[in-house]
Amino acid sequence: MVETGGDHRLRLERVRRRRFHAQHREAVARSGRLHIIAESEREAGDEESAERTASLAKSYEESAARLESQARALEGSNLEQVGRPRPAVSGSELEISIRKRDGRAMFVIDGPDGGAEFPLPRVGS
Repeated sequence: MVETGGDHRLRLERVRRRRFHAQHREAVARSGRLHIIAESEREAGDEESAERTASLAKSYEESAARLESQARALEGSNLEQVGRPRPAVSGSELEISIRKRDGRAMFVIDGPDGGAEFPLPRVGS
């Protein structure tokens, strides 16, 4: 994900971290629903089915814990770049491009209210 602020900073986030968080939330929700189903099965007297459902709920809980751990391991791995302001350009739409300048890739944002350019990190940096 890319975010820009008024102070010409570009924040590059690892999409994988967001995916881990989304998958974690889904696993927690599924586990909760399965626990409700297991309780209903117990109340209906179907203990065998309730045990299977509770076991499946537990596996979702374990998966959620692993996903949370993986997301936490990526904390602080976002990259923030300070950019250089660019003058306003004619037109009504924002233009976004990647340009090569002095052997570096630059992420360039141009718009009617001004823009900014940011050096992108070198691969492996």
